[in-house]
Amino acid sequence: MPRKKTPKPAQQPELTLSREEATELLLQRIEVGRELEQRDITNETELKAAKSDRSKWDDFNLEMLKRIFSTEALAEEYKYSHTHRPLVMQPGPVPLYERVNSFTDTLGDKINSLESITERLELIPEPRTTLLFNNIARQKTLSGWRLVSLLDA
Repeated sequence: MPRKKTPKPAQQPELTLSREEATELLLQRIEVGRELEQRDITNETELKAAKSDRSKWDDFNLEMLKRIFSTEALAEEYKYSHTHRPLVMQPGPVPLYERVNSFTDTLGDKINSLESITERLELIPEPRTTLLFNNIARQKTLSGWRLVSLLDA
């Protein structure tokens, strides 16, 4: 009888840059998202432009998350972060205000996802080189720099 394979646990993400750099990038993207969310949309043209800008913002965020973490787990979490709302069938076209509300709701979900990732950064390990340099900085003495091996980091 064949043995059951035990699934390997998913690899936990690590930062590919310092926690401070990751925080800065995420906070910048959250701010851009909030600016999009606050945009006054009063007609079809403005909604179309806002959707285009949101799409570019969203694509950038997804690519950024893939690059600042060692796995794509948080990028995937972000990608699927919008809330699925029930579809309501109604006769005729959907009014502009409902489409604008849907636009801002989806944008809000994406912003919340970026905020959640930012809040969890302190739980995600930094790259080994960053840890080494932080350790070296802590070990500075009055007589100069003390060399620290990778095993000491």
